[in-house]
Amino acid sequence: PQVRLAPNPFNPRTRISFDLATARDVELAVFDARGRRVAVLHRGPVAAGPFGVDWDGRGDDGLPRPAGLYLFRLDPRGDAGWTPVVTKGILLE
Repeated sequence: PQVRLAPNPFNPRTRISFDLATARDVELAVFDARGRRVAVLHRGPVAAGPFGVDWDGRGDDGLPRPAGLYLFRLDPRGDAGWTPVVTKGILLE
C-alpha cells in the first residue's frame, strides 16, 4: 500500500492515510530523522479499504516535537510477505 500525508509539509496536524486490499494487523508509527520512534499512531487490526489517522506533532509522551523531517512507517504485524512502507513528512515551525 501507499502511505499518504495531507497536508505535507504540515503544522501542527497531518492526516496519514492508506488503503488495504485485505484486513490485517498493522502498526503505524512516527520516527524522527535519527530513526527514534516518536509515536505509535495505530497498532492492531485494520479492515480492508481506506484507513486514516491524524498526527498532531506530539510524541507518545504528549510533548510537541520540534520542526523537522519525520518518517511514517506502516508495518505489517506477523506478515512476512509484506515489507514495511515508509513515507516522509515535514513538520514546520
